[in-house]
Amino acid sequence: MKQLLPMAGALVLSWLASGFTVSRPKPADLVLLNGSIITLTQQKGQFSAVVIQNGRILALLTDSEAREFVGPKTKVVDLKGATILPGLVDAHCHLLGLGMALANVNLVGTTSYAEVIERVKARAAKTPKGQWILGRGWDQNDWQNKHFPDHKALSAAVPNHPVWLTRIDGHAGLANGMAMEQAGITSKTKDPKGGRIVRDDKGFPTGVFVDNGEELISRVVPALTSDQRRKLLETAAEACLKVGLTGVHDMGIPPEQIADYKALADMDRLGLRVYAMISPPESIENAVGYLRKHRVDGYKDGMFTLRGLKLYMDGALGSRGAALLADYSDDPGNRGLLVTAPERVEKLCEAALKAGFQVSTHAIGDRGNRLILDATKRP
Repeated sequence: MKQLLPMAGALVLSWLASGFTVSRPKPADLVLLNGSIITLTQQKGQFSAVVIQNGRILALLTDSEAREFVGPKTKVVDLKGATILPGLVDAHCHLLGLGMALANVNLVGTTSYAEVIERVKARAAKTPKGQWILGRGWDQNDWQNKHFPDHKALSAAVPNHPVWLTRIDGHAGLANGMAMEQAGITSKTKDPKGGRIVRDDKGFPTGVFVDNGEELISRVVPALTSDQRRKLLETAAEACLKVGLTGVHDMGIPPEQIADYKALADMDRLGLRVYAMISPPESIENAVGYLRKHRVDGYKDGMFTLRGLKLYMDGALGSRGAALLADYSDDPGNRGLLVTAPERVEKLCEAALKAGFQVSTHAIGDRGNRLILDATKRP
């Protein structure tokens, strides 16, 4: 089996259009030899070498041709038959979320609620009392008991730390008793618009919060500093590069994260190209101005661009928040949630059109998709 060799974004995506050759060999910065080069273009011929200068691909050649570009200061790498192909772009990611997932309790693949609790207990054992414990990745559909968990077992096992565990889809979360206490959640707390507090048969919160209900807990989780955000973004970018991703589309970032991306690009620590979509403003009265203010076109030689708006119409199927035309088969009376009012979505789409922004909308359920299609088809 051939080995895949991922390469940094600027190197992989900059194939020259003029036949991938140059007429006057000059010493290059980097020459890769003895590889199998896949261009994914109509270019004819077989190439085994890549010549790189100033962070860009200068030519695709045979080994003998590429050696003409080797000078005293040229770095030469023997690929030993490895395959090189244009870098992959993840068209939907949340880069800061990936960084947080790598730093927090990993709950992906847990096969029971008990296993979730054990992983949280292990983190609590090395975390100062009172400090928040965050995690992500649980999915009750992977457990024998496929109902949403109740916080009581988690609260009993981890009583001295506020705990907030986001479901694998990001559209629901589980809080323990201390976290709900700090958030002021009681049986009298009302469901927010576009969200739900899951309750037991006596009306008490079970600790599970769906879609906009998650904000009731997340708003009291200590905010990350800019330094913390940048470190997490850098860690996430490194993880992407290791698997061959050289670009990502970051779907829905807050305005303050723009400065983080620019700072990392300025320090040459971003590593991959980011096309970002901003989260919508709270008020739609000056949405056009908001979008134009935050637009970024090809910052730092194209390392960071922000020219999109991310919207949410509904929730997700796994957390029973996707908006359906009929009841969920396993949850009679529940047809999901509309996270954003259709009228607001329509006005934000109009603002994006005026500002020259692309719009991407999360819509999972059939009702959610029908509503976004209706909103965008209007003249």
